[in-house]
Amino acid sequence: FSPGCSPTALNWLKQYWKGSGVADLATPVSVTAGKTTSGVSPTMEPGGTITGNVKGNTNANLDGICVDVQPISPVGSGGSAITGSAGNFSVVGLATGNYAVLYYAGSDCGSVSDNWLSQYRAGASTLSAARSVAVIAGKSTTGVNAVLEPGGEITGTVTGPAPSTAALGGVCVDAVSPDGNVQSSGLTDSSGTYTLPALTSGSYYVNFDNCGSSSVAPQWYKGTATESSGTAVAVVAGKTTSGIDAQMATGGQVTGTVTVSGGGAAVGACVEAAPIVPG
Repeated sequence: FSPGCSPTALNWLKQYWKGSGVADLATPVSVTAGKTTSGVSPTMEPGGTITGNVKGNTNANLDGICVDVQPISPVGSGGSAITGSAGNFSVVGLATGNYAVLYYAGSDCGSVSDNWLSQYRAGASTLSAARSVAVIAGKSTTGVNAVLEPGGEITGTVTGPAPSTAALGGVCVDAVSPDGNVQSSGLTDSSGTYTLPALTSGSYYVNFDNCGSSSVAPQWYKGTATESSGTAVAVVAGKTTSGIDAQMATGGQVTGTVTVSGGGAAVGACVEAAPIVPG
């Protein structure tokens, strides 16, 4: 039984029959096909609440920041919310326990700006370093506030395919950390420009890809086929590294005909070309 089916947030604890908070301890309900099992009527208990406010480093309230509450102990369900125009949030329906609280910006949160560094409570950058928040079911834990710091940005313009220098929209651009993980993504607009926001200070490799919608070949900054041969881009949090441009080249093509046993055409067969040397 969950309050999550309501269009509005309801502060009731999720539970299984009879009152267990986890499936492994739930009481099973026997059902016979063609018959009704009645009397499965739970009493919902109020959950705990975490409330707070999120501001930027200039002390302005931040609208559209996602707040994700993750259970540390006991293991169970968490919750989430999005800050309103006054920067306030409320996460409801929490069981008694300790929780980590993550704050982050993004288009899925409706953020006015994506360029805020994600953080856990008290500014921790990782879950292991996060300061936990104690919650008691039926009560409210207030003042779980955060001040977010601006991230670094990488910007540039993509043109092509060569020899054309026309702006090229619809190109996927990724900032990749040296360990190979994508840290920020963007898409060029009709003027060929892109922005990769919310980056911590460090070095990144920038990948330009056709997103599967054009014939241009993927490349790394500056014009190389592999990450290892690309040029790293230095980023400082709170500042913009501009001019990371790319001129795309037309990619090669592989063509052929796929048939089925007997010689007929294999209509609708998927064909993929995978690089032997990773690019």
